[in-house]
Amino acid sequence: MKSSRRVHVIAATIFVIANIWFLLIGSHSLATVDGVYHRVRKGETVWQISRAYRVDMKAIRKANRLPSSMRIRAGQYLFIPKAEKVIRIESQDSQMRYILRYGTSKRWKYIVVHHSATEKGSKSVFDRNHRNERHFRHGLGYHFVICNGTCGKKDGQIEISQRWWKQLNGAHCKAGNGNKVGIGICVVGNFNNTRPSRRQIDSLVRLVTHLCYEYDIPVENVRGHGEMPGASTECPGKNFPMHKFKEALRERGCR
Repeated sequence: MKSSRRVHVIAATIFVIANIWFLLIGSHSLATVDGVYHRVRKGETVWQISRAYRVDMKAIRKANRLPSSMRIRAGQYLFIPKAEKVIRIESQDSQMRYILRYGTSKRWKYIVVHHSATEKGSKSVFDRNHRNERHFRHGLGYHFVICNGTCGKKDGQIEISQRWWKQLNGAHCKAGNGNKVGIGICVVGNFNNTRPSRRQIDSLVRLVTHLCYEYDIPVENVRGHGEMPGASTECPGKNFPMHKFKEALRERGCR
């Protein structure tokens, strides 16, 4: 009787453990002592996964016995050796590929986030102001503008300035040599009065994640204008969710 009861207990325990395991496999990627299991999402490639986890593609291929084509499919689990935690990969779309195509300079060490301190705006609006009022030779002082749905632009739309196309210095942050080594991003809005929209934050996270991947920029070097050494400004505003923004970057593998 005791032996039979013991067998039933062991069987029940195995059943429970197996069910927990399959529940986890069905919904999440898993971490182990020697690495993590990453569940592939639609559009992801081994190259993107390698860059995000900072693990060599050859190591991923060997650990998963992938074919030379490196072909993977959505829903597949890849073991990422030596990775410490599961992250969410920010896959590249056509706009991100276009943006990174022009990013040839390796001098970028910082990403500097600004607000426009205006309720409305767009790349063309700010470009005219910077040329006519501030007399900037190359116009718009930022490399990117993230719109808020005003001036004929969509909420969260990313606009690219010629300073990025031509890899020119910015004209957005003298403090900490930010114009020479910092990528300037302006989020339209006055965040001392309001908060950025969800679409603006989503676009900012997506853009900054890829820039961090490409230039190996650590999260500590992603800063608001007022966080740059020697700066004396509240930019990007007291209501800008800087902590949550940086946490979102870390969740996507920015170190």
